[in-house]
Amino acid sequence: MDAKTAKKNERRDLERLAQAIARWERQGEEWAAEGDAEMARVHAKDAADLRKVAEAVKNGDYAIARARVQRLDTIVRGQVPCRLYNRLFDLG
Repeated sequence: MDAKTAKKNERRDLERLAQAIARWERQGEEWAAEGDAEMARVHAKDAADLRKVAEAVKNGDYAIARARVQRLDTIVRGQVPCRLYNRLFDLG
């Protein structure tokens, strides 16, 4: 894959990740509305962790992004688009 295509794919994957983060935050808000403060807190932390992954990718810090992804819980890690996830680990 050439560099131009890789960047285009990365941009699309970051958009998909941003959508996943927004969904995760909405789920946290729903938990809060139902009175489950702990689940709301966990979702907020998870969303913040996903934003850190996205920021590292945007900055080209793939090793940092990879390390952050490795520390995510499995269900949260599943929010990272597969192509982006694979790229992070292929670059390592």
